[in-house]
Amino acid sequence: MLLDDFYAENRLYSTDEDDIFMRNYLTYMKDVLIMDDYGAWSDKQRSVYYEYQKDKDSGINRTQLYNDIVQELKKAKVANYLDYICEFKDFNIWMSIEVTRAYQVKLSDYLQLRKEKYPNDQDQYLLQYQKYYGNHTIVLLPIADMINGLIKGKGQRDATFLFYPKIFRDEPYLQFAVKSTFNVGEEFIYTYMPDQSQKKLLMSYGMAVDDNYNANHHLIVDHGIGNLVNEYLKLCQGILICIDKEAGKRIQSKEDSTDSSNVYILNKREINPYLYNLVRAGNMQKYRQKLLRNDKLMHKRLSTFGYFNMRNEMNVVRYLIQIYSEEYLQRFAVQQLNKEIQTLERTDGIWQNEDLRRKLIVVKATAQTQQVIQLNMKYTYQRQASLILRLVNQDLIDENIKNMKQLLNMLILLIFFLFPFAQSENNSQEDFLDFFNTEG
Repeated sequence: MLLDDFYAENRLYSTDEDDIFMRNYLTYMKDVLIMDDYGAWSDKQRSVYYEYQKDKDSGINRTQLYNDIVQELKKAKVANYLDYICEFKDFNIWMSIEVTRAYQVKLSDYLQLRKEKYPNDQDQYLLQYQKYYGNHTIVLLPIADMINGLIKGKGQRDATFLFYPKIFRDEPYLQFAVKSTFNVGEEFIYTYMPDQSQKKLLMSYGMAVDDNYNANHHLIVDHGIGNLVNEYLKLCQGILICIDKEAGKRIQSKEDSTDSSNVYILNKREINPYLYNLVRAGNMQKYRQKLLRNDKLMHKRLSTFGYFNMRNEMNVVRYLIQIYSEEYLQRFAVQQLNKEIQTLERTDGIWQNEDLRRKLIVVKATAQTQQVIQLNMKYTYQRQASLILRLVNQDLIDENIKNMKQLLNMLILLIFFLFPFAQSENNSQEDFLDFFNTEG
C-alpha cells in the first residue's frame, strides 16, 4: 500500500499533529505531481514517478524525510508576520506564490548536513533512494525559511512583509523584501543547517526538473533588444502586452534607462491571478538588491504593475513559456483529436467495421484525457493556495485576525463619533460597522 493511501484510509480522522501534516503534505505532493501536465518534468523523472506508483513498499523509505520536514515547519513563526500582512486573504495569495517555489535537495547533501553516515552498502542505498525520489526531492522547507529569514550570527529576521492598502496606490499589493543578498540556498543553510559550506544545497527556482536552469526553454534575444521569437508571441498572445521602447523608458528608473530591452506588462484580465502573483514574486526576488535601493519608480514597476524586462527576468519568462507552450500543445492536440473523431464518425460503415470502431473509441478516450489535463492545468494554482494553508497553525491565524478586526472596529467607531456627517437618520453605528466589515 502506498503511503498516501495508508494515511487516507487508516488515519483520515486522526487528530495527531503529525498525522494531520502527513495527510496534507501527501495531498500537496499529489498536487505537485499534477504539474507534470505543464511539461516541467523530463522523461527520466516521469519514469521515476511511474516506478514509485507501481512499487507497493516505496512509502517506507519516505517516512524519515517527512518527519524532518514536520519538525522544520514547526519552527516557522507565521503569526509574527500576520501584523504586516494585515489580511488573511492576502496571506492566502502570498502563500500561493511560495508553494510554487519547488526547491530540491540532493540525497548526498541532505545526509551530509544531517551529520549522518551512509549505510554499509552506500551504492545500493543511493540506487534505492533514486528509485523512489529521482535525483532530487521536493521539500517544503522554503516556506519556513521565507517566514523566519534569520541572519547568521545576529538572530534577527531578515524577511519583511509590508501591505500597502488601496488608498496609497491604484491597487493594494504586498511587498516582500530582505536586507541581505544570498546566493542560491545560502539563506536556507544559515537558518537550518549546521554546515554552511554547501551553498548549492538547494537548486534554483523551478518545478521538478533535472536541471532547474538548462531544462527550461531558452529564448532568443536579438542584440539585447529583447524581441521574443514568433512562436513565443503566438503562445503568449493575450498574456503579455509589449510596451514600446520609449514608453518603457518612462517607467524605468534611471539605472535601468540604458537597458535596450522592450518592457512587457502582464495582461491581468487574461492571466490566472495566481500565476500573476507568481510572476510578481519572481520579479521581486530575482534582483532583490534593486528593490531595496528605495527607488520608488523601480518599486512601483515591480510591485504594483508587474512590469519586467527581458534582461533581468529571463527565468520568469522561461517559466512562462514552459507553461504556455505546453498549454498550447495540449489545446492543439485536443483540436486535432476532435477533427479525427468527426472524420471517423462520418465514415460510412464505421459501426460495422470492428477496427474503425475500436479506433474511434481510443481516439475519444485520448481526447477526454487531454481535456482532463487542461482542467488540471487550470486549477492547480487554486488548489495549491488552499492546501498550503493547512500547514500553518490555524488557531494563531484566527487569533490575529480577531485582534485586527477588533482594532479596526475601534477605529471605525472613532471615525463615526469624530465626523458627525457620517451619521444620518438611516445609518446607525451598527450599520456603519457592518459596512466596513463587509466592504473592507
